[in-house]
Parts: sequence; structure tokens; C-alpha cells
Amino acid sequence: MKAQRRHELKTNTLAQGLEGLPGILRQYGDKLLLVVVLILLAIVVIRYYTTGKRQRVEQTQISLNTARTAVRNLSNVPLQTARPELAAATRDTLAKQAQEAIDDVLDHTEDPALQTRALIVRGDLNWTLAMLPDPPGAETQPALKYGRSREESLRSAQQAYQEILSGKTGAPADAVRGARFGLAAVAENQGDWDEAARSFTAIINDPATAEAFKQQAQGQLARLERLRQPALLGAPRTAPSTQAATEPAAAGATQPATLSSPPAATAPTQSTAPGR
Repeated sequence: MKAQRRHELKTNTLAQGLEGLPGILRQYGDKLLLVVVLILLAIVVIRYYTTGKRQRVEQTQISLNTARTAVRNLSNVPLQTARPELAAATRDTLAKQAQEAIDDVLDHTEDPALQTRALIVRGDLNWTLAMLPDPPGAETQPALKYGRSREESLRSAQQAYQEILSGKTGAPADAVRGARFGLAAVAENQGDWDEAARSFTAIINDPATAEAFKQQAQGQLARLERLRQPALLGAPRTAPSTQAATEPAAAGATQPATLSSPPAATAPTQSTAPGR
């Protein structure tokens, strides 16, 4: 009997609660609906933000790869050709494509690693433009020349590499190494042997530098010491700042970070290009 009585009490309590439910809904229904809407809205916003962030990362990576490819292609433009107008137009198009892709990365990412890699490519772009010879006929046809002088391109490359080493971007080790190779190349081609040697030495002394890159820097430093020595026979040695403007970097020179490959065992040259 007692168990039956308890069951009846529970049933009555439930029934009373259900009878009072419409009143509760009338009193608090708007607030409950608002809470549900806010929860759903928060879910939508979170999903939108997560998806958008992932898409931005993917897009910036695509832009970075586009810039790297454009710089590689730019270094291979056949400027010494029978069609100088076409060669100059190809050079200008690739330079613009690379610059726009670099700007897209820097404008749309807060990732320090992506930012520093974009700066490396910017330095390599300007380095490549500085090293490209003018097409035949550029002396009499200004339209065949690139829009900036070689000196301006070298300064732009230098600024990009220095920004990486400034510590503002939290550069990863590979970007720091690439920037040092880049600054060494710029300094050498400006005839600043001491500054170039300091950059190579910093690469060698950096504990984060892999042994292969230390050996590459040691080889470049040894070559640099030979270039410092005055020529004893023959015509005076041409300064890199003038020779590199008309001659492409030869085998044995360190290549830009976007173009680098393992150093070749060939005769040293007077021009050095940035290394990865």
C-alpha cells in the first residue's frame, strides 16, 4: 500500500508539473528561445571562423608557392634573345606576379613563419632582378630596361633580408640562414668584403645551422678571402658590383633561397647569390 501511495504521489506531482508547463513557457519562453538562438549563432560563427582561417592559410601558402615559382622562372628568362621586347615583357610580368603574391602573403597572414618566408622570397626577387642583364638594345630603348635600377633592387633585397634578422618576425632557423646568405651576397656584390665575411661567419657559428650549410658558408668564406687579394698579373680584377650587372651568377656561386641546390664543386666566381 505504501509503495502504491508513493507512486500515486509521484504521478500527481508530474501531472501538476505538466499542467504548469504552459505557464512557464509563456513566462520564460522568449528568454529560452533567445538562449537557443545565441547558442546556434555561436556555433555558426565558430565554424565560419575556423573554415575561413583554414582557407586563408591555404591561400597564403598558394601565394607563397606562386611567388617562389615566379622568381625561379624569372631567373631563367632568356633576355639575350633575338626578341628583346618579348623577353622584357616576360621579365616584367613575372616580377609583377611574384610581387603581388608576396604582398598577398604579407597582407593576409599573421603566421611569423609564413611572413619570414615571404620576406625571403622578396629578397630573392629583388636580388634576381638586380642580377638580370638588360636585353639587347636597352641602351637605346629605355622601355627594355626594368623599372628600377640594379642598385635600387639590391637595396630592396638587403632591406628584406635585414627585416628577417631584426627579430620582429620571430624568424625560423632556415629563414635566418637564408637571410644571412642573402646579405652576404648583396655585400659581396657591393664590394663590402668585411660585411660579407661577417654574414658567412654568423652562419658558421650558428648552432642551428646544419653541417652541410656550414660547409657551404666555409667554402664561400674561403672564396671571399681569395677575392680580397689583389691580382698580381693581368688586368685589374673587376669589382662584383659592376661585373655581376652584366654576367649571370656562374656555377659555384650560392643560389638564392628560392633557387638553391647543393653547392657544386666548381671553380669559384666573383658573384655570390643568396643561399637557402
